[in-house]
Amino acid sequence: TTLSDLEQKYMQKLARSQFTWIGLTDADGEWKWVDGTNYNSVPTNWRRGQPDNYHRHGVEGSEDCAHLHLLGQWNDDYCSTRYRHICEKDVPKVETPQIGR
Repeated sequence: TTLSDLEQKYMQKLARSQFTWIGLTDADGEWKWVDGTNYNSVPTNWRRGQPDNYHRHGVEGSEDCAHLHLLGQWNDDYCSTRYRHICEKDVPKVETPQIGR
């Protein structure tokens, strides 16, 4: 899930101008984040004219997954396309020991 402009820029830096899946799909007809975050609760960053669900690639099905495009904006494409991917993981909070108490 892309929750902020800072997170979007971080993902763009990780992708290094390569198409990269971001965990967003409309396979059931509505855009949803795979982690369950409400699509309408976070900012979007679609390229102009996207998502367009383009059908003329010669591939069966439709464009149901979102990826980072070259400049970091989002584009929809076929989920079967082989791109890199970014995964989000919770990091456990580490308690800092109190010294001198």
